[in-house]
Amino acid sequence: FVRDIPGSSPPDPTPNPISNMVAVWKVFKNLSNKKCHENCTNTPECRTWTWETDQCTCSLNNYIPTRNISIGYVNNPAPNLYSGCISRGFDCHDVPTSGNN
Repeated sequence: FVRDIPGSSPPDPTPNPISNMVAVWKVFKNLSNKKCHENCTNTPECRTWTWETDQCTCSLNNYIPTRNISIGYVNNPAPNLYSGCISRGFDCHDVPTSGNN
């Protein structure tokens, strides 16, 4: 996110703060974790998927991940998530694991 006001000086590269949200590409409701995985596998642009158990929400993403994110510290207890990575143009095993960021 970049602030860009017409007629102003160059855009401020400082991102707008976004809390408690994750950008996703596509979202599906009321799917099982198996169907969520199948949706990603059967969608050529999909690279990662996440399924949240409480709401049965499936999120698909089409970007190449740059790291694994530890979510154990986010809530207590941590959200009930299942996720996966489809190696399309990159190796999922090469994605580094981050700390608490």
